[in-house]
Amino acid sequence: MLAVIKENKEVEFVIREVPKPVPKTNDVLIKVKAVGICGSDMPIFAGISKWPLPLIPGHEFAGVIEEVGSGVKDFEAGDRVTAGLVINCGECIYCRQGLESLCENIVETGIHVDGAFAEYVTVPAKTLHRMPETMTFDQGASIDPIASAYRPVKKANIGSEDSVVVFGPGPIGIYTVQCAKAEGA
Repeated sequence: MLAVIKENKEVEFVIREVPKPVPKTNDVLIKVKAVGICGSDMPIFAGISKWPLPLIPGHEFAGVIEEVGSGVKDFEAGDRVTAGLVINCGECIYCRQGLESLCENIVETGIHVDGAFAEYVTVPAKTLHRMPETMTFDQGASIDPIASAYRPVKKANIGSEDSVVVFGPGPIGIYTVQCAKAEGA
């Protein structure tokens, strides 16, 4: 399969053939249909991130499940999905409290392990979200950044009586404005 790879800090990136990943017991193999470029991908491409190389970046994606591991029960080949970035351990104090994003043993797709700037990606089934048939793959690939904007808006209980200021004109900032507006601000 073809993949975009950051091989070392000196080379920006290369596109080359790599072996198609094989799903582990609780993983799925996804045919990538759309992938977004996140701000966190930029330091990887610039060679200034601390993440291990070589690496296939990309965590904002959507696609179709092609194969499921033997332990996967809730998904099957043909399902349209997107996935969360965080692969948590499920065992540390934070995971046990439902604070998976603070996991002490966090692994992130496209940052610590190969991601979706490729024809295929494998991820744990526990990170998946089904996409409705009415949702495009481009929209599915936007779920992660939209969720990053939506959560603080919901947590702040923003409503029609509120004024909101968002610092930062990037995609997350723009999504935050849209989410606040949708809540009535």
